[in-house]
Amino acid sequence: MLGEQVASLHRTRIVSVSAGGNHTLAISEAGELWSCGRGRHGQLGLGTFEDQTLLRKVTTLQGIRIVSAAAGEKHSVALGSHGCMYTWGCGRHGQLGLENVADFRVSSLDPNHLDPWDRITAVAAGLNHTVALTVAGDIFMCGHNKHGALGLGDTANRFLPTKVT
Repeated sequence: MLGEQVASLHRTRIVSVSAGGNHTLAISEAGELWSCGRGRHGQLGLGTFEDQTLLRKVTTLQGIRIVSAAAGEKHSVALGSHGCMYTWGCGRHGQLGLENVADFRVSSLDPNHLDPWDRITAVAAGLNHTVALTVAGDIFMCGHNKHGALGLGDTANRFLPTKVT
């Protein structure tokens, strides 16, 4: 069974994909991030809150080689080859790792820096939380902590990445 070729991906080789709540992220061989689907919360990273029915290149990350990406329910996270994590979309529960998110929706991408010595090597996204793994093997989590999902010994949400000890 063969599907249709998507015109927006002409001559683009995709090497990694992630499916979230009604949106999809794809990484090209060149390290470009692509997204499509529901955009109501800015989770596509395209600078708008509109839905997209075709994969579109996330040009706000131009010049940054993306090595990993994860799609949550209403947010997205990407990892640059330099070890910096980028988050965008709905931050209502702290899943963006940004302390001050005025209306809880971020459509553009700002780097989410941990301390300079905490180079990130892997990222993951849950329904409403985000996880980052550093080169030292430390785990940082932020977001919705219902049922203790962040592994921090309590159920309080975290708006900033918090190290699991």
